[in-house]
Amino acid sequence: MGHDADMEPGPFTPLRRPPGMPPAACLIWHPSYETGIERIDEQHRSLFALHGDFVHAVERGGSIHLLDSMARDLIRYADLHFHDEEEAMARFGYTGLDRHRTLHTGLRATVARLDRLPQERTSLLVVAEFVKLWMREHILVEDRDFARFVRSGAT
Repeated sequence: MGHDADMEPGPFTPLRRPPGMPPAACLIWHPSYETGIERIDEQHRSLFALHGDFVHAVERGGSIHLLDSMARDLIRYADLHFHDEEEAMARFGYTGLDRHRTLHTGLRATVARLDRLPQERTSLLVVAEFVKLWMREHILVEDRDFARFVRSGAT
């Protein structure tokens, strides 16, 4: 978000796509992703936007420097979100907190391994697709389970 001005010639040939057609690897926000917990939903929307900006930059041929910076921003924001989410779960006495924390730790470890892939467009899009699928599944299953817990008033 805000990296467009930093777009510089990169090592990739930009992909051509009809105007208005989103990249396949992009997460598109839909109300079905809402948990009803305002701060979490707000952070999820920001994660979707950061992820989308990254995918667009990869597809437009952004420089490795730009893409690395954008990936680091996404990872930092995800870490902040994971911390906030786990803190909220602890406050509410969520019984699934340990499992949820383990899922977050697993994603961090996987992203660290994926970071060692060659810095080429195909690899970066594979990473973006993995993150998209992980986030979609995580929000629709795990985060919504926490939201149901909160709404039920269970502690």
